[in-house]
Amino acid sequence: MPRIRSRQPSASLETLIELAGDKNDFMSRLNAAKNPVLDDRTLWLLIDDPNDMVANAARERLNLAPKPRPNTIARGVHIPRIDPKTGRVIKP
Repeated sequence: MPRIRSRQPSASLETLIELAGDKNDFMSRLNAAKNPVLDDRTLWLLIDDPNDMVANAARERLNLAPKPRPNTIARGVHIPRIDPKTGRVIKP
């Protein structure tokens, strides 16, 4: 069966739901999420998609915040090493 890709606003809802469910092709899911015909129910299923572009496209259409990225807060934090004997910070 050939892959169906569509960004056309005239694509049927059934076709877009099929594209949104294609776990092997993130571009199909992304195009479906961006299509204005796709219903909110299906968009809600895409907000936690493994691909951040798909999830964020669905979230944008639903006026939600972008998908949180794991460990974004901890990445910029520097935890100093403390000398257990003196209690002072060990310089790197």
